[in-house]
Amino acid sequence: WTLASCPRRDFQCFFRPPSPCVLTHDDYQNAYLMNRTEMRTLFRQGNLPHLDNERVVVFMPNFRPQREPPRMRDRLAKIGLFLVQQGLLPDIAIVKEAIQRINTPVDERAIAFQGDDELAGGLLLYVSRPRPEYLNQLQTIEEALLAKQDNFIPSIGLPIRGMLCVARFTCKFMFFRSFQLASTIASDKCEFEAECFSFETYLQATQEWWLQQCPNTTDKAKIRVLVTTESTDVQEQERTWIGRPFPALWERLDFAIDMNPYDVTQNTGLVRTFVSNDTTADQVMLSALSSLRAQLSHRFVLGNCCSNFHRLMQILVRNGCTTDWDSKFVCLQDHPNESFRLCCAWDKSERCLRRLGKIVDNFTDVL
Repeated sequence: WTLASCPRRDFQCFFRPPSPCVLTHDDYQNAYLMNRTEMRTLFRQGNLPHLDNERVVVFMPNFRPQREPPRMRDRLAKIGLFLVQQGLLPDIAIVKEAIQRINTPVDERAIAFQGDDELAGGLLLYVSRPRPEYLNQLQTIEEALLAKQDNFIPSIGLPIRGMLCVARFTCKFMFFRSFQLASTIASDKCEFEAECFSFETYLQATQEWWLQQCPNTTDKAKIRVLVTTESTDVQEQERTWIGRPFPALWERLDFAIDMNPYDVTQNTGLVRTFVSNDTTADQVMLSALSSLRAQLSHRFVLGNCCSNFHRLMQILVRNGCTTDWDSKFVCLQDHPNESFRLCCAWDKSERCLRRLGKIVDNFTDVL
């Protein structure tokens, strides 16, 4: 695993093991490796009798979304009831209700990776438990980030994957179209994943969405915004924005901008080469997890759902895994103002093809 910092070379270098049965490197090396047919059978039928005597089996999903095993929910519910009966879980109504809801029917077309149900949110939260030494560091970072927040000042989380800035750059979108831009893309996420805005445009989108949700907000009301990012250019424009002498003409809110000083700003979602430089795998994980935890402490989060990282935030917020039980995650793709609806690179809708085509034409004209 790219972000592994210990000899195990897997996610358990940073996160706690998913069960008390912690596998060793030798276990992996000697395990039975399932083939594609066996993987299909497992996910369709829920079991593979010829592997019952194997202690460890390995399957390689190649990062494809997989349908959940049919018996998984029933097994988890039975385990929960057993723990209550044994006195290992409190025998109270809310616990029993949670166990019953494990078996709540979900859309058959849904896949576990999309996770738009409470069980998926709970499982994601469970597998994301950091090891104690990293949890202590995360709590220290979180306290520093949230120390400046005033409970009486409304706040919103604004995670930003990337931003456009001026310079010459060759860009290849997933539309299999290459073109020369008068723009450098501050993060490769803007090159392959989605279009990106300037920092000011992100704030304009935030203000417009806020005023629609809270129409009684008075002019120049103070709103605290926590910006987390992987982009050095976003941070630079953020500092420029904070230090500007006069407010912008469009500003109706008094933005109090907070940054995560622990963002390592790797400018990429592909960390393999980045980790080999001056930043360690642990620092990258601490940066990502501290930003995630900090964003989950806000009542509102405005994100970009072209990003799997932002989709993870969305799943956790929707399923109540937040500080505020009434938190809400909003995708920029669903922004009420069409001009702020970011297009994902794989979106072949007429609107997005036209929108991205205009971006190309505008930058080509500059050249």
